[in-house]
Amino acid sequence: MRVLIDPQIFNHQLNGGISRYISTLISGLRKFQDVSVCCPVLVSDNHFVPTFSNSIRWLNPLFHKLSDNPGLLNFRLNNLMLKANLADIFIPSFYDTYFFNSLGRVKVILPIHDMIHEKYPDFISGSEKVIKNKKKLIKRADHIIAVSENTKKDLLAIYKEINPEKVSVIYHGNSIKHDELSASINSDQHLERYFLFVGLRGGYKQFDWLVESIADILINRNISLLCIGGSVFTEMEQVKLRALNVFDRVKIVKANDEELKMFYKNATALLFPSFYEGFGFPIIESMSCGCPVVLNTGSCFPEIASHAGYFYEFGDVQGIQKNIYSILDDNQKTKIMIELGIEIAKRFTWENCLTETNQVLKTVYENG
Repeated sequence: MRVLIDPQIFNHQLNGGISRYISTLISGLRKFQDVSVCCPVLVSDNHFVPTFSNSIRWLNPLFHKLSDNPGLLNFRLNNLMLKANLADIFIPSFYDTYFFNSLGRVKVILPIHDMIHEKYPDFISGSEKVIKNKKKLIKRADHIIAVSENTKKDLLAIYKEINPEKVSVIYHGNSIKHDELSASINSDQHLERYFLFVGLRGGYKQFDWLVESIADILINRNISLLCIGGSVFTEMEQVKLRALNVFDRVKIVKANDEELKMFYKNATALLFPSFYEGFGFPIIESMSCGCPVVLNTGSCFPEIASHAGYFYEFGDVQGIQKNIYSILDDNQKTKIMIELGIEIAKRFTWENCLTETNQVLKTVYENG
């Protein structure tokens, strides 16, 4: 079974949940017998590409010199492979349809990462184009993989023409395992108390609302908010932080994968105010490291965090504050919730994700 995985996400992301997922599929599916996997990435600066391709590091400078848009080389090679009938199964990594006219009769399995563009188009630039492309791919797909039950529910509610039997829910895995956390990752590495915010900060991520909601707690309890991911604070963000008197308490921190584990493990809590995600990697990563999670009751969050989440209703300032105070002041409950979170996070494994994905591939391939 020859599986070709589209490289477009490695042009769009330097680091992120979708490229982590796709790179894990490439590496993981190669371990199954009777499966060959190819992803034609000639050039990419993505963090995860070296996990499945050894050639990228020295090829990158060459291709950057040869082209103003070196990522197009990946697209051209992908289309050449499709036209040469070198694949039985094709998996798009995102929703650009540059390959559409080259598909021929190849079977298409389409991962749906979330439905944010359809549900909240005003928060994502370019949503109209993404929706148009996604509709086209959904119609062409032989099978669809949704990353959560909530994503499947939203998908079927919006695209009512889809046969529910055509959609499989396969959860992402968790790259952080509590039992494998290094003994050197301890509380001595970061002495101040802090909350953690992981990911981009704009739009539906609700960073501004979060800072407004917890500013008094940061000041009165002498706690910082560390932000990992995203770019430097914008001028507007800096103005807001100064107006709330928390400019010196809200900080951007750079962290690699190992350092991120340390920040999770030593945080007082992960604050995850986003009002919509397809899956939400930081939730299970945080719980794996023994860090409580504060999040709202919308989207897939109750499905992923389950009984280990400190939940509040979306937009409820008193609700999020109540949960934070509970973590700060109720040590017994916090200990119970941490232990529960560690156990729940163990349910999400890449082994399960890859096994279930391989079964979908085989079913589609054999029914072809």
